[in-house]
Amino acid sequence: TCLCCVVLRSLLDSAVTGEHEKKCFPPPESSGERCASLCNIPDGSSSILSNVEAGSVGQRLVPTSRYCFAACKPPSCRVPDDGSVGCLPLEPSEVAEAMTDGGNGREIGAGCY
Repeated sequence: TCLCCVVLRSLLDSAVTGEHEKKCFPPPESSGERCASLCNIPDGSSSILSNVEAGSVGQRLVPTSRYCFAACKPPSCRVPDDGSVGCLPLEPSEVAEAMTDGGNGREIGAGCY
């Protein structure tokens, strides 16, 4: 879930806006917070990352960094980008915008520069 994702400023330009946006990432190592390196995508969910194949025990796992970036968003553009604020899941309309036919998802612009 987005509970393990925090707001940071992206080091890369957004593919949507060309800006260094505030995005969601796992907490930096310097924060002392730890999250699992992989997130489980529940079977049958309408996840942006739907092309994930089930592993040997049936779990559909993606790197937490990929999940945070694709499925979560800052709660507002006014929050600091220092990793002190947690992220929220995308709204259903944003999920629909981020979904792709191939199941890899696409970046959507948060408009938070």
